[in-house]
Amino acid sequence: MCIVKLPLEILHEVVKFCIPEEIDQLSETCRTLYHATQRFRADHLLKRRQYTVFRYHNGMNDDDEEEEEEEGKDGNDDHSDGGSSGNNSENHQLRISHCVELLLKIAQEPLIARYIQIADLRGDFEPYCRPDEEYHIAYDELVSRKTTIMELIEACPLLREAEADATTFWEHMVDEDTKTFSPSYVTLLILSFMTNVRKLALPMHMSKTSSAEDALFRKVADTMVRIAQTTNTKTGSRDIALAKLRTLLPMTGADYEDKVALQTLVPFMSIPSVVEVLGSSCVALDDGYTGYPFNPDYESFGRSLERLELMSSTVGVREIRTLLQQCSKVKVFKLDYTVKWHGCGWNWNAGHFMRAIEDTCSDTLEDLGIDIGGDVNDIGTGIVSMKRFRSLKRIELDVQVFLGVPCGGDIDQAWDYDTTDEAPMGDPEIPKVTDLLPASAEKLLLFAQDYDEHAECLEALFAGVTQAEREKHLPNLKTVAVKVRTHSRLSLSSPADRASDSEEARTFASKIRNKFEVATSAINRFGGRMSYVRHSNMVSFTPEIFSYL
Repeated sequence: MCIVKLPLEILHEVVKFCIPEEIDQLSETCRTLYHATQRFRADHLLKRRQYTVFRYHNGMNDDDEEEEEEEGKDGNDDHSDGGSSGNNSENHQLRISHCVELLLKIAQEPLIARYIQIADLRGDFEPYCRPDEEYHIAYDELVSRKTTIMELIEACPLLREAEADATTFWEHMVDEDTKTFSPSYVTLLILSFMTNVRKLALPMHMSKTSSAEDALFRKVADTMVRIAQTTNTKTGSRDIALAKLRTLLPMTGADYEDKVALQTLVPFMSIPSVVEVLGSSCVALDDGYTGYPFNPDYESFGRSLERLELMSSTVGVREIRTLLQQCSKVKVFKLDYTVKWHGCGWNWNAGHFMRAIEDTCSDTLEDLGIDIGGDVNDIGTGIVSMKRFRSLKRIELDVQVFLGVPCGGDIDQAWDYDTTDEAPMGDPEIPKVTDLLPASAEKLLLFAQDYDEHAECLEALFAGVTQAEREKHLPNLKTVAVKVRTHSRLSLSSPADRASDSEEARTFASKIRNKFEVATSAINRFGGRMSYVRHSNMVSFTPEIFSYL
């Protein structure tokens, strides 16, 4: 029987089954189905505007609301239905401030969770925070709506698959004896209903909560990952939580005190659809003090990952090797290495770090960027060669990566990196740029400070290397650019600004220009260009990452 010949009440049931994923396409099929969808159209459009791009409205990220609205309207595949952000468009009375309010909305109407395609869950209750009035109100709301929430828990396919008892889950989520609740359990329950989310920014309590070590929490989370990894499940593909997730977004900002355990992202990186991780303040360093170990206990993760960008993060050599050896498809890796609170990551090992990258993804990596924060104490070993990369086209490096003792040299081999924090003593051996880069390189961007050792490093890289040698050893290299960070007048682009400088400022700028004179000439002869800039972060991260800092 043709579907359009069905009675209207049955057509309405068909339409309800198609909300929100297919109702728009269904309405365009024919006149009969168009009229059948009109009964649901207004409510569908309102929910789409309110929830497609979702973030908690609590003052933390209101400044970004306008930019996020434009993102929700740009027509790309992630949110092409034109949703807007802040969960307040067209209905200014709708304000969802935290996970409990969102859970109550979903408990009232579970369909809401399926509208969410971009979920910014930051700004939720802080981990280890002292319960305040808002927290107590949230607890009271949970308890007062216990019956409704229990019905939601009992109806949750994920919890049934995990064989999690509804009452037990409630007791882990809400402790009625102490009048407290776990935001992490609330968030886990919310995530179990998000079947269409493409981009996800997790709340900080998912990193620091002790729930990560809770057996029930881990069991449910593991079940979520396992089902998302399976394409043919009993529940049907349209009902699989997080099965469409593509991008993990930053959980926190980029300040010195901001830290999130990189290991928090591992379960989500295990989902096959996840191809991008855009992180900030991620720490994977077992320093026995303020760092966070990286010991993932998933057999596989990151197998589909193509882009890994870590802004203002601290990652050790062993940790990056453990991570990247799982990422067999990674094409883009960018790191802004930064020292975190109380000296976490104060000493680094650039040469061994690059070797770990080469050992794990030299066949697939096409775009590599490494910047180094100014608080790093010692570089350890310096990079001497990147020739093992076979597909690398774009390279962005802070020249500090060359300022350690030669990686693999005699001093390095005598240095017990695993048992000491002391840097090896010795002078760097800067390679010629033609000895450094792989033949596949197409674009080289170098970053330096206006320091003597950085000027000398640039001289060593380029001095005496001719255009003919460049063409012979680096036949694909099209662009060479060097940016020197300086607060002198050299970084001012406007002649009017420079004209107003004092004599002292002009003298200072002249000294810097003279300092880099030899390097500038060598770079020019090589066919490159040097400029002076003020920006602190040079690596070309995906612009979206800055919206979450």
